[in-house]
Amino acid sequence: MKNLSTLTKSAIIALTIAGVGATAIAAPAANTKAVTGSSEAVSAMQSKISLTQAIDIAKQNAKGDLISAEFDYDDDDDNGNGAVTGEYEVEFVSNGTAYEVKIDANTGKVIETEKEKLDKEDMAEYRALMQAKVTL
Repeated sequence: MKNLSTLTKSAIIALTIAGVGATAIAAPAANTKAVTGSSEAVSAMQSKISLTQAIDIAKQNAKGDLISAEFDYDDDDDNGNGAVTGEYEVEFVSNGTAYEVKIDANTGKVIETEKEKLDKEDMAEYRALMQAKVTL
């Protein structure tokens, strides 16, 4: 929200989720093991926690309207065995405040919870997003 508006972030996240899903469908299971953790889609597929589970965990730590959920990883964050660590970032909005919950993709542990007050522009985009016929 500091650099991107809520609506823009939501559109990017939707495209990211669609891309991960398309990659998961297109990638043969036998080739998944051969690829190192350099691919975000492969890393997401190898996570022990699913996106749905991450959303459920986040709901226990924040309330409001779910506006985004994404898998994020850092290929420079090597845990010593060549595996890339990943996390889910789940965002809710309630009463003019955005809550972002970061969850470890392998353990399901909440890494961090952040909150930020929405400005007028973000609130306008949030209201527009809530008018959409299809929800996340």
